[in-house]
Amino acid sequence: MRSRSRFGLLAACGVLLAAPGCQTFIDKIPDEEGAPWDGDDDLADDDATGDDDATGDDDISDDDVSDDDTGDDDDDDDDGGDDDGGDDDAGACDGAAPCTGDHIIETSAQLANLQQCESVSGDLIIRDQDWVQGVDLPCLESVGDDLDISRNDALIGVDLPGLTEVASGLYIEDNGALVDLQMPAFEFVLVTFVQHNAALTTYSLPSMTSSGNLHFVGNDALTGIDLPGVTGTGMLIIADNTSLNSLAGLASLTQVSWALEISDNPCLSQQEASSFAQQFNVQHSVDVSGNGTSYPCP
Repeated sequence: MRSRSRFGLLAACGVLLAAPGCQTFIDKIPDEEGAPWDGDDDLADDDATGDDDATGDDDISDDDVSDDDTGDDDDDDDDGGDDDGGDDDAGACDGAAPCTGDHIIETSAQLANLQQCESVSGDLIIRDQDWVQGVDLPCLESVGDDLDISRNDALIGVDLPGLTEVASGLYIEDNGALVDLQMPAFEFVLVTFVQHNAALTTYSLPSMTSSGNLHFVGNDALTGIDLPGVTGTGMLIIADNTSLNSLAGLASLTQVSWALEISDNPCLSQQEASSFAQQFNVQHSVDVSGNGTSYPCP
């Protein structure tokens, strides 16, 4: 498995020097790959106060709509009922508040306690927990350091509808049963590792605009990567994804500044991979090889 290296993290900051906390983040990177960080959570986002705008407009809950006697208006009444349901969902986060420090989840009670967190100032780690089948945190908007959801064998779905920012690294790794990853509002992270999730078929972040590094490695069922808002990154690695057959979801990407690898994706046309790579002025290294050995795949 490709490691979370110092080289890669420096490349991320190379493309995102203006990112909040980036210099502090560089200072915390260990000298050896895989070594633990030294502890101080200087990256905690004090501004992750979480907007309560998502409470929904209560003005639409007018009961006067039910006074209309026409049959046509009955359909409108049903629509109004649906809107009320949305308000109820938003209202569930009315009491959400910032949660300070690191949160390392080892019990179902600890996971349940995160339901009312609008932010986590440190790390949020859910790792090696075989009992976890779903991670559903409707109120969470930001994580001040790493978000690590890895090596959870029974995990099927991750639903983070309000999450917009992870200040350091997003790690979705070695979740063998994961099929559903929902992060529709997500915009910014310093580095992304999506690796060895055997059942994950798509990776789609429609709102994401920035990630210093992007790593997609060893996801056997992954057929597409959809990041329509991302225009630049420091390092892009797409390797050993058995079913990946297109790079169309990265069509907005116009800059890969430091390193590029597209290798050993058997269902991806070598011609498509090469044409995709030629558009970038990469400073350090380019490896586009071993693709298309089974192309076209059924």
